[in-house]
Amino acid sequence: MDRGFTLIEVLVGMIILAIGLLGIAAMQTTSVKGNYASGNVTRATVLAKSQLEYLRSLPLGSADLSIGKHSATGPVPTPFSVQYVVRHEAPSWKVIEVTASWTDGGAHSVTLKTLRHQ
Repeated sequence: MDRGFTLIEVLVGMIILAIGLLGIAAMQTTSVKGNYASGNVTRATVLAKSQLEYLRSLPLGSADLSIGKHSATGPVPTPFSVQYVVRHEAPSWKVIEVTASWTDGGAHSVTLKTLRHQ
């Protein structure tokens, strides 16, 4: 009458457990990277939206709304940069396009647009 487990059974069980734990560790690493990337997208979107709302609050004759490419007003946290372009869409409309960009292993950006009637 045998009681307990043989050495082979214990080793096979440990190998199966180790494979499962390695899979969980890999998922954890992927999750951390994904959270970091989505955090950057969120921060860039908030920066772009803040700049866009600031520009929408200005009078149409403001120098910040002149046609062309501009750098963001106010402080921008590292590693982000915020730029915006103002152009005519039609005789009485201006397009404001704000882009927040950053680099973390590759170039990334978020762009928001709005129209202003002159």
